[in-house]
Amino acid sequence: MNELVRDVMVETVRQAREFSRIVEGVPHDGLRGQFRESFLARALQPWLPRGVELGTGVIMDEEGTRRQVNEDDIVIYAPDLLPAVLPLMERNIFLLDAVLARIEVKSMLSSDELRSAVEGAITVKKLKSSYTGKREIHAVFAYASTASVRSELVRLREQAKRLGWSEEIPPISIVCVDEKECYMHGRIGSVENVWWNLAPDAPHESTLAFISCLTSSVTEVRDSRELVQINRFSRDVSKATRVD
Repeated sequence: MNELVRDVMVETVRQAREFSRIVEGVPHDGLRGQFRESFLARALQPWLPRGVELGTGVIMDEEGTRRQVNEDDIVIYAPDLLPAVLPLMERNIFLLDAVLARIEVKSMLSSDELRSAVEGAITVKKLKSSYTGKREIHAVFAYASTASVRSELVRLREQAKRLGWSEEIPPISIVCVDEKECYMHGRIGSVENVWWNLAPDAPHESTLAFISCLTSSVTEVRDSRELVQINRFSRDVSKATRVD
């Protein structure tokens, strides 16, 4: 462990946490939520690998599938794979093949909010992708939770089961509540496809674990992507005919 890197990351987390507390007095729920999304994005941005960016908007696949969603809170994508559709816009449209991760940000994580997050992840997982490589990571980050004692992992598993999810990879693979807990489904060392408690002895470091885990994982997803083509989004290639 490098103490300098750790200290700088701890400070970015502290700032996000403190800003979140400051805006508690904002009377508009939606605006308060947007502030908190931006605070987390600000804490994540410095640790993303070069060529990876984040934004807010909507994810679409090559068939233009419509999802019943207002917007995706934080989208981490690789513009060198495919650019966001609308240049110079604060909110954007992100093409699925370039999306590496998607984060839902909650001020207070309740069972209903968690269920909604699982439903949102499932809708994105149903979008069509023709590239080869790993699918995007789905994560939930909350500044607080209604479950003071109960594990967020238990609640997450219950909601996924109720929604009929039975695949080996869960719909949400990272869930974190600031200063409470952080869980990841994936690989550490040679052990993979299991759940890990990333801060079992230091719940105050849950957000630090979240940022470290997520920004490391998107590199693996980015490096796995092959055969990403804008052609599939812009025209129907099946109508092309061979000329001898």
